[in-house]
Amino acid sequence: MTLPVHWVESLAGVRRGDPVEVTGDEAHHAVAVRRIRPGEAVVLTDGRGHRLAGTVTETGKRRLVVTVDDVQAVPEPTPEVTVVQALPKGDRGELAVELLTEIGAGRVVPWAAARSVAVAVWPAAVRTCTHTWSAPASWWARTRSAAVASSPQANRPSISRSLPPSARSSSVKPRRRKLFV
Repeated sequence: MTLPVHWVESLAGVRRGDPVEVTGDEAHHAVAVRRIRPGEAVVLTDGRGHRLAGTVTETGKRRLVVTVDDVQAVPEPTPEVTVVQALPKGDRGELAVELLTEIGAGRVVPWAAARSVAVAVWPAAVRTCTHTWSAPASWWARTRSAAVASSPQANRPSISRSLPPSARSSSVKPRRRKLFV
């Protein structure tokens, strides 16, 4: 059985034996939903290539303290996989982001295709603003953060600003060696 994985803001500089405190919604999920208790083993990740295994030493309603047993620094995969994802109907965009996070995509770019039905269901505030294509990116960023905890990957993908219907794949600027899907 795999250990439960929880996301924290940053694990930079953490060493073996250090206590790491998890607070807020992530700690509540660990303590109240998963019912993790002191003495249990967990994995923490920050989605930036840092992963650690540790033992829970304290719990509270919205607090979890883990003593570090092992630290891993995982480099970003090369080449980086960039996926330009058309906006699907309903919650399928969130499902796509979850799956892309779990398989290790390096970057996800939402694209509002000219015939995309999803554009018509955006909130009124987004539809009335001309050339405002950032809404799907912010929705997907929240989904990505939740998916990091269930992902075996130590690096989370970046979610780029959405592309308008007129955009082509050539408008996605490479950051380093890339593989487009």
